[in-house]
Amino acid sequence: MIGGSTTGLTDICLVVPPFDSVHYPQLGTAILKSACVARGLNTRIVYAGIALAKRVGLEAYDAISHGQMKAMVGERLFRPHAYPPATVAALHPLEALTIGQSADFDRLVDAIPPMLDPTSERLLLNNANGLIWSGFVGSPTITIAPFIRSSFKYRFIS
Repeated sequence: MIGGSTTGLTDICLVVPPFDSVHYPQLGTAILKSACVARGLNTRIVYAGIALAKRVGLEAYDAISHGQMKAMVGERLFRPHAYPPATVAALHPLEALTIGQSADFDRLVDAIPPMLDPTSERLLLNNANGLIWSGFVGSPTITIAPFIRSSFKYRFIS
């Protein structure tokens, strides 16, 4: 989902990553957009979490979004897409998930690869000069890496 101006070159594209809440607007992102617009910057917002929630269903999305951050289920979902396979193999193993966390992971794991390219394409369609990931402090930061890798693939390889 994209919010913002529909004309001209985008100076800044703000991205709300997966697993931020989709039940209420991201106030910080909206304030940041307003500050950019007030300075004359054409600014758009891409809601990557809404795209994922639409694909997997709200209940499955909320199970991860509202789950224990310590389990890093969101990070686990994006980890294999954030790094080359050799790097993933060399990463420190994570603690085992509980049965419930494993069930939540299993409900979403197959939905991640098909959402990466379309969301990255949306980012590139903005043709932005700058890309800013915006979310709450505890947002799983690894969730941004696959979009960046995919965006570079489109911009520099295609």
